[in-house]
Amino acid sequence: MTELTLDNPEYGFYLRLIQRAQKGNQDDKEWMECALDDDPELIGQYLSALGNIASIVNKDAGYILWGIDDKTHELIGTSFNPATAKKGGELLESYLGHMLSKNARFQFYRLHIGEKPIVVAVSSKATAHPLSFAGTEYIRVGSSLKKLRDFPELERVLWLTLSVFSFESDIAVRNLSPQEIDQYIDLSAFYRLLHKPFPHEEADIVKDLTREGILKSQDDGRLSLRNAGALAFGRDLSIYPALAHKAIRVLRHQATSLSRPAEEREFQKGYALCIDEIIDLIDIWSGREERIVGVTRQSFHPYPIEALREMVANAFIHQDLTMRGSSILIHVYADKVVVQNPGELLCDIRRSIDTTPKSRNEILATLLRHIGIVEEQGSGFDRIEENCADNKMPSLLLETDKDRTVVTLFRRYGYPEFSQSDLVRTCYTYTCLRHYNGLETSNKALRERLGIDEHNAATVSRILKRCVEEGWLKPAQAKDDKRMLNYVPYYA
Repeated sequence: MTELTLDNPEYGFYLRLIQRAQKGNQDDKEWMECALDDDPELIGQYLSALGNIASIVNKDAGYILWGIDDKTHELIGTSFNPATAKKGGELLESYLGHMLSKNARFQFYRLHIGEKPIVVAVSSKATAHPLSFAGTEYIRVGSSLKKLRDFPELERVLWLTLSVFSFESDIAVRNLSPQEIDQYIDLSAFYRLLHKPFPHEEADIVKDLTREGILKSQDDGRLSLRNAGALAFGRDLSIYPALAHKAIRVLRHQATSLSRPAEEREFQKGYALCIDEIIDLIDIWSGREERIVGVTRQSFHPYPIEALREMVANAFIHQDLTMRGSSILIHVYADKVVVQNPGELLCDIRRSIDTTPKSRNEILATLLRHIGIVEEQGSGFDRIEENCADNKMPSLLLETDKDRTVVTLFRRYGYPEFSQSDLVRTCYTYTCLRHYNGLETSNKALRERLGIDEHNAATVSRILKRCVEEGWLKPAQAKDDKRMLNYVPYYA
């Protein structure tokens, strides 16, 4: 729960919301509730219903207000305290967090109007799919709480609304003047990264930011900052309720497997502002060394910097931003770096090398492309494999399920350090890359990729044979001499 005081910028918003509720406007009844007790299950059901109806009636959120008489609309105050309320032995906010669907975004606020404490629960409008509580989706019909499945026409309208929703184009901050923009996003960094001079006129700044999809002009002439702009160039993501959990976390582990991290850093700045700091931190925690070569000092990096950058940038633009409470996690172990982002991989996991470009977050991807962080051409995994090949490291391990995508880069150099799964994965991935570039894979080509001497060609033949037997590769053409076979991916 967040306590709002008079000097808090959000205090005025909730004061005006409460004053609106006091007017008792019938049009507000669907997305505002003032007559609710403190039963945790009922609160969860209403958070689901109000967030769903907010999407249908084009509101940013639905609201529950404690401390306002629903009949007289007078301020009466409330003793309800969400911070200490419990369901059984579990705190209310924790209980709601795991009972509501993953796309639910809710927050409790408390403020005082005069001497009277008022509590407001905010349920952000549904994104991607309807909000549910305990597996059931609810809706507000007039002033009544109902199950969504009992109203198929409303359900159809809701799904139609959700189908055109984009989290990144949704609004992070409203009602900005041109003078206030720099309080929220780093304009100097924006122009520096675009390699453009800083404009002298505010109108030109607004025009540039609107063209890039960072700002949106409101009907009243004021400006709104979109989520994509805040994610890319925001000075502090923690000030945006919908983005506070999108900050990047980097954790260092002393062991080679999952353990309590020895150290953790969280980056609350926009992605474009902190990617270089993130890569540098990974490099340092992985064991970057400074060595004297001749008369010069040179840095030796445990992992190719370009490969690390691609892994992190891919996580930025392919994460599922609608998943509540999920963020990009980067684990640095003694023998590997693991980058995990919320959301399933959008392409076939076996076709990551030659996949058709598809960004889950197109506005964010375009922003990061314009400043050179990503290319948005589907070539990220290709360049990672090229870097791994140049450094004789195993190919990237790519894993995905409905909730997350995980990529792992191993700190192993040369064939003797590779595991059996490393060998098969590397053989297949490298063959995919060569096929994408119009080349077949020969015994010689794979020997060079793995750093194996010519007199051990039989070892490479066994790796190729295993890949064929497991269905990853096939001969490019039939040949009598098995030693002269070339190979292509199974899908070629």
